[in-house]
Formats: sequence, structure tokens, C-alpha cells
Amino acid sequence: MAKGTFLNVLPYVFEEEGGYVNHPADPGGHTNMGITQATLSTWMGTKASAADIRNLSQKTAADIYKKNYWDKIAGDALPAGLDYAVFDFAINSGPARAAKALQKIAGTAQDGIIGDQTLSAIHLRDTANVINSLCDMRQAWLQTLTVYKTFGKGWAARVKRVRNRSLSLVKSSASSGEFSGQTKKPKQTQTRETKLSIPAILKKPETLAPLSGVITGITAMASGNGPVQIAVAIIMVIMAVAGLWYFIRRYRKQL
Repeated sequence: MAKGTFLNVLPYVFEEEGGYVNHPADPGGHTNMGITQATLSTWMGTKASAADIRNLSQKTAADIYKKNYWDKIAGDALPAGLDYAVFDFAINSGPARAAKALQKIAGTAQDGIIGDQTLSAIHLRDTANVINSLCDMRQAWLQTLTVYKTFGKGWAARVKRVRNRSLSLVKSSASSGEFSGQTKKPKQTQTRETKLSIPAILKKPETLAPLSGVITGITAMASGNGPVQIAVAIIMVIMAVAGLWYFIRRYRKQL
């Protein structure tokens, strides 16, 4: 997940959408920074005029994009890179269509609402592959539109730019340790053979048995009355010391 992506990719959106336009072939009519007259009217709660569109501030446009597009496609919960790809798709063709395309890739119900099931399925897939599939589906959808002859060249170039930026975001997030479809292993901060002192190891409860063996053997040696008893005591000490040394070696290697 990459909650900071929205502000990072918003300049891309403004760059792609440009300023005020009113193209006769564009069904959106008066548009500024990609915000249509109808979208602004809904936001304002009253019919927006052409002047309202012309005077639209970047802050208002950003607020609209955040609430009406980014939040609706669960941008903060998507992997870095994929969040931008779905976001731009939503701006161009509507949040529901972008969500359904993602759900088709995820293999979940295509209800146009990105929820826990879709997010879980997406996070199990390779993010770069999902981005490529999504951009392919977006391009295929755009080619079905009657106005593709007019805007198709620009749309295709935009999809290509979005694909490249999205894949770059995946690489950046992977190098910084963010989630990108695969879990990055943390760096090992210690060597396997930790230099733990022997006195510290001897304080471990597991050393009581071999230590007791050493003490018992020494006691037996001190109180032994004959060569046989002393020999047995020496063997006990050697075995206990060997067991203790083996435990110290094993404990160090496990750290």
C-alpha cells in the first residue's frame, strides 16, 4: 500500500488533462483540468457555469479527484503503481469501469466497488503484470468508442505514459521496501555466529545438567578411594565438559 501516491501522481493528472477546453466533439463539454461541467455542478450542488469551469482552482480540482476518483477506487489500499494506473483509468472512463476492469483481472465479482476481496486477490498477484493487463484492457475499451477516431491517438499515448509511470512506481516502491506484490525480506543485522560471551550462556537453564555433571565428577575425584573410582570420575568430567561445550556451540549458531 502507498498512501502517499495521490499527491505524487496528481501533477501527472493535471499534465495529462491540461487547462480549460470546450471541444465540440467531447461529450464532456466545458472542461478544466479534466473536471467537466457536470462533475463540477455535482460538487457545487448547483449548475456550474462556463465561468465556474474557467475559474476552477487547482485545489478544488484536487479535492474532487481525491473524493470522486481516488477514494472510489480505494487508491490508498492498492499497491504503489497500480493505484495510479487505476486512478487515471477512472478519470478517463469512470471509477466503476476502472474498478470492474481490475476485478476482472483479480477474478472477483465485477460490481464496480473495490473491496476486501478484490484487494486481497490483487495483492497476491504480481503488480507489474496487473498494470500491464489493466492498461491493455483500458486501451481495448477506448478503441470501441465512436470518438476514438478523433481522440484515439492522444488516448493511446496517454495510456502508454501511464503504463510507463506506473511500472516505474512499482520499481521505486520495491527499492524503498514498500509492498509491490512480493514481500521484501529485511536485511540481516547480525551474523549467524553471534559473539555471545560464555558466562552469559552458562546462565541459561539448559546448562544446569552438564554443569552438575562437571561438579559431580570433580566431587567424585576428590573423594575417590581407588584408581577405578577416580577413573570413572575423570570420564564423568570429560563427558560433562564435552556436553557443555557442545551446548555453547549450538546455542551460538542458533542466534
